[in-house]
Amino acid sequence: MRGDLLILLADGIVILCIARCLLQWAGLDTNHPLARFCIQATDWLVKPIRKLVPPQGKWDVACILAGLLFYYAVFILIRLTASSEGFGGRVIAVNFYIRRIGTDEGSCLCFIHRIVCPHGIKH
Repeated sequence: MRGDLLILLADGIVILCIARCLLQWAGLDTNHPLARFCIQATDWLVKPIRKLVPPQGKWDVACILAGLLFYYAVFILIRLTASSEGFGGRVIAVNFYIRRIGTDEGSCLCFIHRIVCPHGIKH
């Protein structure tokens, strides 16, 4: 139960980090409510990493790196607190990797869409 809540929290933080990176890449004004929410929700995690890894052009690599590091930290915390009996740790590990693949897939699809339709979809 605790593991599920931690994974849910990690999913939310990682989604916000990826959204922050994509919104900055798309050039959305930082005063926009969605951008402001993403920035306020992830600043505590991104700012220390940004000191080590500055933005590369339009890409804020610190956001993606912060999300991945947070995911790994939560995974390690769950692994350390999981019981050694049964296969609970294995289920958590599989769940983590499936979610990571889904996150990577979503990022790739957004990137490919931007390459294929650089000016958006015209109606």
